[in-house]
Amino acid sequence: MGISFLVDGKFGGKVLSLTEKANDMLGVSQTSASARDAGGVAIPNAVYAPGTPNAGAAYTGLTDAKVYYKAVGANQEGAGIDEAYIYSATTVRLRQASIAYTFDINSSYLRNTTVSIVGTNLFFFYKKAPFDPEQVSGNTPGGVGVDSFGIPITRSIGLSLKANF
Repeated sequence: MGISFLVDGKFGGKVLSLTEKANDMLGVSQTSASARDAGGVAIPNAVYAPGTPNAGAAYTGLTDAKVYYKAVGANQEGAGIDEAYIYSATTVRLRQASIAYTFDINSSYLRNTTVSIVGTNLFFFYKKAPFDPEQVSGNTPGGVGVDSFGIPITRSIGLSLKANF
């Protein structure tokens, strides 16, 4: 019997999610729904604008979720705030795991067989981005590290049979 596994880690870097940005702007993400349910968005370190009553004073109220996400998620040239959608690209995952068992046959034509169950991309131990940063390595015209409605990573589980003659 044998058990093996591969833990894979990639450390450092940043990735940008245009998918999250668009979903927030359109109001179809869980984040925007939660903000609407909470009565708005709390903006840390916000102050009242110059020329308004209380100019420069800390703003501790809630901003309307629709107004906030339309401004942050705007997709016109030079609009929106991409920094809100930048995540750490660091990941640690269980890349592959397998369990194998060898059956001794000892017949005239077959010595043994090994049956294995093999899984790949099983889960993440650590990941901050809402997507797999490895999947955004150049799949968009925006460049490496930009998620733009990319396809999700696949997880696979398979069976292997090896015969020794």
